[in-house]
Formats: sequence, C-alpha cells, structure tokens
Amino acid sequence: MFKKELLLVLGMGIGFIGIFNAQEIKKERKKTTTTRVSEAPIIDGILNDAAWKDAELLTDFITFRPDNGKKVTAAYQTTVKVIYDDAAIYISATMLDPDAANIPQEFASRDNFSQADFFLVTINPNDDGQNPFEFIVQSTGKQADAKISNGNEDFNWSAVWKSDVAITPEGWQVEIEIPYRAIRFTNSPVQSWGVNFHRRLENLNEQHTWSFIDNSIGRWTQYDGLIEGFENIKPPTRLNLYPYASAATTLFEGDTQFD
Repeated sequence: MFKKELLLVLGMGIGFIGIFNAQEIKKERKKTTTTRVSEAPIIDGILNDAAWKDAELLTDFITFRPDNGKKVTAAYQTTVKVIYDDAAIYISATMLDPDAANIPQEFASRDNFSQADFFLVTINPNDDGQNPFEFIVQSTGKQADAKISNGNEDFNWSAVWKSDVAITPEGWQVEIEIPYRAIRFTNSPVQSWGVNFHRRLENLNEQHTWSFIDNSIGRWTQYDGLIEGFENIKPPTRLNLYPYASAATTLFEGDTQFD
C-alpha cells in the first residue's frame, strides 16, 4: 500500500512540475497580432503583394541548435509575416544568407529531407503546447507536413496547401498558404493560436527559431509564441473528392472481354 501511495505522490509531483514549467514558459513567450487582408497574395515566392505591406514584422530569431540560446547574427536573420482572410492563413519569410549562391538545394520527394535548407511552421490552434500541425518548405520548393503529438512528428499525415520559394542575391524567400480545411480549430469569434517558425541552414549545420526553445527544459512544442487577432473565421466543411476509374481485361482461349 505504501508503495502505491508513493508512486501516486511521485506521479502527481511530476505532473505539477510539468504544469509549472509550461506556465513559466508562457510568461516569457513572444506575441504578435495578425492582419486580415481583403485580397490574398499570389503564392509565387515573390513578396511584392500589397497584402504583405501592413503586416507586422517578426524577427530576432534565436539559435535552437547547436548553440542553444545564442542570438542569430544580422547576416543570417529571418523575418516573417502572417496574414489571413476568410479562407486561409498566409505566411511569408525572408531568410538572409551572405552565401546565397551556394544555398543547398538537393531534391527529395515529399515528406523526405535532403541536403537543403528549410523553413518550418508549427501551428497550434488549441495552444496546448502538445499537438501542433507542422508545415515545411525546403529551399528546393519541396513540401513536408506532419501532425505532432507530445513532440513526436507523424509524417504519414498530409494536407493540401500551397507554397513557393525564390532564391535571391540576399538569400531566399518563401510564401505559404494554409487553407483552414488543413487544420482543426474552434468556432470562436476571436482566436489566438500558438505558433513557431524554424529555419534550417544546412551549410552551417544550424537551426534557428523565432520563439526561443530551451533544449534543457520541457518539450520543444511548449515554446510556441502566440498569434492573436484571428476574427470571424469559420471551420470549413471538410469534403474531399477522389476521382476513380477501373478497367479490366479477361483473356481466355482466344476470347477477349472488357469490363
């Protein structure tokens, strides 16, 4: 009996520590307010659309790996903008690289990684620090996406979304459109979502994040920043249509039949 009580007390203690850590992390989180637009940007990797003009600029990325917590230098900084409309959330990123001509761009199939830089977004409409959606665009333009549960990525999950990239003399750029049918969220008039942005630099073997992730405490999904200001967006009806056709041929003793 004493053993069971001891295990129960230890379990409760661990649970309280986990809750405490999550609360302490959220006290220092980065926050931003998104902007509703009337005309969606064209997803082509070229960030000259009027929709991006008045969006808040998110920057001051921090090193996630290998020098955890070190501020990223101006030469390799990343800037992000987030906007939305009735149909989707849109994200753009500008990633500086003084060696832009040599950004790795080895191709890989969807949901696979190669010798290439990438930009990664995690979106958690429930803001629970545990179950975000993950969207990745490599410098080649290839996509990857996953559902995350307690820090574990499931790349068997796939959604339909748009993205494109452009290599520039200063680095590279990405534009992303994530339709609301690709994620799950509540039907509330005003919403705030947990979010973080990651950037992988293959040549430097580094990964940077917008919201700092402390490698020594908790799970990486607990360190989301917060995007506020989503207003009057509705969870859509999720209906997918898959065209299907079938044909068969039977050969028997010189007789051919089709079905």
